[in-house]
Amino acid sequence: MTIDVQPGTVRLEISDDGSGFAQGATESAGLGLKIMRYRAEMIDAQLSIAPRENGGTVLACECRQPA
Repeated sequence: MTIDVQPGTVRLEISDDGSGFAQGATESAGLGLKIMRYRAEMIDAQLSIAPRENGGTVLACECRQPA
Protein backbone atom coordinates (compact mmCIF):
# COMPACT_ATOMS: atom_id res chain seq x y z
CA MET A 1 0.00 0.00 0.00
CA THR A 2 1.22 3.48 -0.82
CA ILE A 3 -0.18 6.92 -0.09
CA ASP A 4 1.12 9.77 -2.21
CA VAL A 5 0.18 13.22 -0.91
CA GLN A 6 0.88 16.10 -3.26
CA PRO A 7 -0.19 19.75 -2.93
CA GLY A 8 -3.09 19.17 -5.36
CA THR A 9 -3.92 15.47 -5.00
CA VAL A 10 -3.93 12.44 -2.71
CA ARG A 11 -3.51 8.96 -4.18
CA LEU A 12 -3.99 5.69 -2.31
CA GLU A 13 -2.75 2.59 -4.12
CA ILE A 14 -3.15 -0.99 -2.95
CA SER A 15 -1.70 -3.93 -4.82
CA ASP A 16 -1.38 -7.66 -4.36
CA ASP A 17 0.27 -10.58 -6.11
CA GLY A 18 -2.77 -12.89 -6.12
CA SER A 19 -4.58 -14.41 -9.06
CA GLY A 20 -6.20 -11.10 -10.03
CA PHE A 21 -9.62 -10.50 -11.55
CA ALA A 22 -11.04 -12.45 -14.45
CA GLN A 23 -11.72 -10.30 -17.51
CA GLY A 24 -15.00 -8.43 -16.96
CA ALA A 25 -15.10 -9.26 -13.23
CA THR A 26 -14.71 -5.60 -12.24
CA GLU A 27 -18.19 -5.05 -13.70
CA SER A 28 -19.72 -7.99 -11.83
CA ALA A 29 -23.08 -8.08 -10.12
CA GLY A 30 -21.43 -8.05 -6.69
CA LEU A 31 -21.76 -5.06 -4.36
CA GLY A 32 -18.18 -4.65 -3.12
CA LEU A 33 -16.71 -2.85 -6.13
CA LYS A 34 -19.94 -0.93 -6.76
CA ILE A 35 -19.83 0.41 -3.21
CA MET A 36 -16.16 1.35 -3.57
CA ARG A 37 -16.93 3.24 -6.80
CA TYR A 38 -19.89 4.97 -5.16
CA ARG A 39 -17.78 6.09 -2.20
CA ALA A 40 -15.07 7.41 -4.52
CA GLU A 41 -17.68 9.40 -6.45
CA MET A 42 -19.01 10.88 -3.20
CA ILE A 43 -15.62 12.55 -2.58
CA ASP A 44 -15.12 13.40 -6.28
CA ALA A 45 -12.33 10.82 -6.56
CA GLN A 46 -11.28 8.50 -9.38
CA LEU A 47 -11.16 4.76 -8.66
CA SER A 48 -9.22 2.43 -10.92
CA ILE A 49 -8.72 -1.32 -10.83
CA ALA A 50 -6.19 -2.95 -13.11
CA PRO A 51 -4.06 -6.08 -13.38
CA ARG A 52 -0.48 -5.85 -12.13
CA GLU A 53 2.26 -6.42 -14.64
CA ASN A 54 3.49 -9.62 -12.93
CA GLY A 55 0.10 -10.91 -11.75
CA GLY A 56 -2.27 -9.68 -9.12
CA THR A 57 -4.30 -6.49 -8.97
CA VAL A 58 -3.71 -2.77 -8.42
CA LEU A 59 -6.50 -0.66 -6.96
CA ALA A 60 -6.00 3.10 -6.85
CA CYS A 61 -8.14 5.96 -5.59
CA GLU A 62 -7.09 9.52 -6.36
CA CYS A 63 -8.77 12.75 -5.31
CA ARG A 64 -8.02 16.45 -5.30
CA GLN A 65 -6.81 18.16 -2.14
CA PRO A 66 -9.13 20.83 -0.75
CA ALA A 67 -7.92 24.35 -1.49
